[in-house]
Amino acid sequence: LLGRFLTHLVRLVFLLVEEGPFEQAAMPSLNFLHLLCISLPLVTEAFFGWGSSKEAEGVVQLGSSNFDDHLKTHTKTLVKFYAPWCGHCKEMAPKYEEAEKILRPKGISLVKVDGTEERELGKRFSVDGYPTLIWMEDGEQFPYNGGRGTEDIVDWVTAMTGPVVHEVTSLPPPGKLPQVVLLAKTLDPIYLQAAKSLRTAGKWHFMQDDSKSEMQILHKDEEPVVISPVPSDKAAITQIFDKHSVPYFGVLDGDTYAKYAGKGLLWCLFTVDFAAGGVGAVADEWRPTMTAVAKRFQDKMRVTYTDTLLYKDTIDGMLGVKKFPALVYQPGAGSKAKYIYNGTMTEEAIIAWLDDAIAGNIKPELKSEPVPETNDEPILKIVGSTLETEVYRDDKDVMLEIYAPWCGHCKQLLPEYQKLGKYVKKWKLTDFVTVGQIDGTANDVQDPGLQYDGFPALFFVPAGSKEPIKYDGDRTAKAMWQWMKQKSGRQDDIAARVKEERASKRSEEA
Repeated sequence: LLGRFLTHLVRLVFLLVEEGPFEQAAMPSLNFLHLLCISLPLVTEAFFGWGSSKEAEGVVQLGSSNFDDHLKTHTKTLVKFYAPWCGHCKEMAPKYEEAEKILRPKGISLVKVDGTEERELGKRFSVDGYPTLIWMEDGEQFPYNGGRGTEDIVDWVTAMTGPVVHEVTSLPPPGKLPQVVLLAKTLDPIYLQAAKSLRTAGKWHFMQDDSKSEMQILHKDEEPVVISPVPSDKAAITQIFDKHSVPYFGVLDGDTYAKYAGKGLLWCLFTVDFAAGGVGAVADEWRPTMTAVAKRFQDKMRVTYTDTLLYKDTIDGMLGVKKFPALVYQPGAGSKAKYIYNGTMTEEAIIAWLDDAIAGNIKPELKSEPVPETNDEPILKIVGSTLETEVYRDDKDVMLEIYAPWCGHCKQLLPEYQKLGKYVKKWKLTDFVTVGQIDGTANDVQDPGLQYDGFPALFFVPAGSKEPIKYDGDRTAKAMWQWMKQKSGRQDDIAARVKEERASKRSEEA
């Protein structure tokens, strides 16, 4: 390091001498010694960090070489995994930068990691989409569940760095998040540990009561869930909270959808009359019936209601339901498999229908476009009814894009994806490789191996395999093709065909 410093210092001196800035005619106010004294602190600060105790400003770029070291010296850090091509990441970037400026004086570090370059770090933190934010505190990892705006980020981080458990003198009113209250003589350290690990999922309180030892979970419009005695280990408290983290009969909308991720879901789609009180009045009417259903199937699904006036188009697009009342059961939130019920809306009838659906006595609904009469374009059009037969081939590798016609990212990908299809066709590789796409808004993709949470989604299925591989690399024809060749089940056949076609083309040109 000293050698580098001296080398740069000598270069600076020679440069200044060659430029002649020391001649009195050119710079009468400076001489060599004066300028050297000015430049020396600048050079030493650049190489050694002398003369400044300020930390580097702005969102810090981290990689595998410096990630852990940064977390050791910055015990409270928000990490953003991003992809350079991701539109949501680009939109969020300036807001994240602004949040960093606000939070930096409070000792909070905001960093970013290029997930496409640092794949091992991505695997370590189970990153499966972009942007993904993770809060790191004293070596412990917490999922970020706030918004993507500057104010959202600042508010969320501020809450994370405030008190974990709030002491109260009366039960708090339920809000957007579940309210968890420990009523006991003293604050149990185990309860405090559980609260810390779940602080983003609920609001945690302690109310001193010498006569009780119980925990209550409160949701809006529902009776408190009372747990007594209070579990004596963190895992048990966590398990109970997870079971009751959403109401028995809760509203499902844009703000709450993420809370139901991964859970079985029962959509209750009732006719909403705005003049008669809107969705709130409908929820009150059906709450006794649907709460009983929710308690019966609590280990299998969450029971929800949705404003069918406000979300009419969304319900049609996601579920294919146009007439109400109706119930839709999905084995998992976001699952493309769905069961639709339009029968008698009584507790007994609904329970019987759900029992049959869970037992497999009812086939799920399948939305599919008609099978195309001709299908010889470079990109094969796949529909819901042909998905399984076209994607899982013993004789062909298949690259599949699941897209939406309105998706900007899909439109941006299309030229490169067409180029990929044309390349396969040009070299007569269609015997070994299929480049296909399916409209995810007009067709159900129910295969559990092809689950996705945004458009476009790219999957590759090697010949003879039943296990799709998700592609998250660069979205260029060249990058996709190189990756496909590495994963291919027909590598030798592809190489031989390309060699044969090249020889044929050279022969024709000769």
